[in-house]
Amino acid sequence: MIFSNVDAYIFSWGNYLKNAKLLQSELSSIIKNVFILHSGASEEKGEGSVIYLSENHFFGDQFKKCSDLLENSFLFHIQADTKILDLNKLKDYIEKSINLNVGISAPNLSRTGWSTGTVSFVDEVQNLIELPSGLKHVTNTDCTAWIINSIVLSEYRRRINYFPHFGWGIDLVMCALSRQLGLPVIRDTNLEIFHESGTGYSIPGATEEYVEFIQRLPNDIKFDLMFTQSNQNKSNKLIHLEERVNFLESIRFRQHVKSYIKSKVFPRKYI
Repeated sequence: MIFSNVDAYIFSWGNYLKNAKLLQSELSSIIKNVFILHSGASEEKGEGSVIYLSENHFFGDQFKKCSDLLENSFLFHIQADTKILDLNKLKDYIEKSINLNVGISAPNLSRTGWSTGTVSFVDEVQNLIELPSGLKHVTNTDCTAWIINSIVLSEYRRRINYFPHFGWGIDLVMCALSRQLGLPVIRDTNLEIFHESGTGYSIPGATEEYVEFIQRLPNDIKFDLMFTQSNQNKSNKLIHLEERVNFLESIRFRQHVKSYIKSKVFPRKYI
């Protein structure tokens, strides 16, 4: 089976173009449309399935570009500093995600700040669909390799339509919007993607941008994130929330997020 209702985008930069092309070759055996967005060119141009962007295009800029170009029902995005360990399991993961009509889904990662044990919903949460073995409802998936329903992406464009340069927080907001739309947010523990360590951007810059991004979100999204990221083991409070409140003034919320970044509860990649 080759998936024709999925567009795959590989985000590449610097010296990762070679690995991006290897990933493209592997993915092309199971997905019809596979593209590379590579940051590092002197000018924006397209050469077949490789789209070259200027070197100052980081995750958020690449994500906006692929959302502009998406033509199918689902987006599969993967970073170029990864390795697919089992292509057959990846194929099964994509098929299950489509059949379940997920809002957001992701595989396990060898390195992530969002471990499955940390982000899984507790058992007593009601109104969650029953999942096949190895699939878990989660509060956040990470955004190194994931599937996004075009419905969720359209809702992001309609309600938020802002893509922070470094990309921190996009995954959180996508998952929140998916919950609001009644679409499942899932981690598939049957599949693991290898992810290299290290980063090629400014952590302080990304942190400051993240705080500004969260501050400008609609209050109902802030409300969701406040609960899902601070009470990850009390998930019965996290979903199907009918009440939307103006719960904090912006300056107080900003202070909360800054202190949260320094706490051990917050994913370590943001520290």
